[in-house]
Amino acid sequence: MADDEPETEDAPTEADAPQDLEDISGVGASKADALRDAGFETIDDVKQADQDDLAEADGVGNALAARIKADVGDLEVTEETEAEIEDEGVEEAEEPDEDVETELQPRGLTEKTPELSEEEQRLLTRRKQAGKPQFNRQDYHKKKRTPESWRRPRGQLSKQRKGIKGKGPKVQAGYRTPEAVRGKHPSGFEEVYVENTDCLLYTS
Repeated sequence: MADDEPETEDAPTEADAPQDLEDISGVGASKADALRDAGFETIDDVKQADQDDLAEADGVGNALAARIKADVGDLEVTEETEAEIEDEGVEEAEEPDEDVETELQPRGLTEKTPELSEEEQRLLTRRKQAGKPQFNRQDYHKKKRTPESWRRPRGQLSKQRKGIKGKGPKVQAGYRTPEAVRGKHPSGFEEVYVENTDCLLYTS
């Protein structure tokens, strides 16, 4: 009984062997047609052909050729070859049948422009060109412990308080923006603060 065990081991039989090109692992209808066009009509033709000859068929690469030879013959297939076969199948499935053009549409009122008079437009341009000084604290650049935030100079000998050139400007009247465009967005629209989405219904 023990001698009969090796004979009962699983072994490839003629019934398990592929009978048609489409029965080969990794070969579908399109690949089978490509093999027939290349001159491989039957399984015997595939068995007699070399791997390089199979790889020259349209749509059949070197990895698939090795897979075919392994299924019909005694060629061993490595894990890398099987991975290449799976990658080729995924790429073919991901290709769309037709190119669909998508039209991009902007969100919101992108074409809306503010209603400004010539004077308001001139003042907006002037406000943009004028700018504002930084108003740094006196001698902030000399001492690391002195922050940049503005504090009015109060010393009797303070050169910034006296307005000496090069000691930095002081916060005083004359630096504000024109009153007609004060608080407006650089685009010319009036900024409206909202607390939630319901407030958007009352803005225009």
